Amino acid sequence: MGQGIVIVTYKITPEGLEVDINKIKKELERKIKPQKLDVQPIAFGLNAIIMVKVLPEIEGEADKLAAEIQKIKGVQTVDIVEMTRGL
Repeated sequence: MGQGIVIVTYKITPEGLEVDINKIKKELERKIKPQKLDVQPIAFGLNAIIMVKVLPEIEGEADKLAAEIQKIKGVQTVDIVEMTRGL
């Protein structure tokens, strides 16, 4: 049996209102190549990016990707909000 996959949902919060969320989205598309990207309102005009990415089921892989996302200019926090096994 081959290696499994996990479907990971990340919540990416920018540093503030002045950060261009579209620049972060473009950088994610270029570097990470996610399966899905959505913008979700948080409060007072601040938005977060919800990103879905399929990864190999290797311990630490989701956290490694979160650390990579954290390095993108304008990103304040990266949280894993959901992780499920793929079929």
